[in-house]
Amino acid sequence: GKTESTSQKRKSDLLRQPLGKRKRVSFGGHLSPELFDKSLPPNSPLKRGAIP
Repeated sequence: GKTESTSQKRKSDLLRQPLGKRKRVSFGGHLSPELFDKSLPPNSPLKRGAIP
């Protein structure tokens, strides 16, 4: 019983992950991270990426 509950929770986590990733990808496309990387130093993009 306990094992099934854990597996179910894991499945929900996996389903939730793709959603978050999709949102991130959409955001990245809108912000054009490549342009930011070229105009700003590597430190700036890294810091921005750390904060969601």
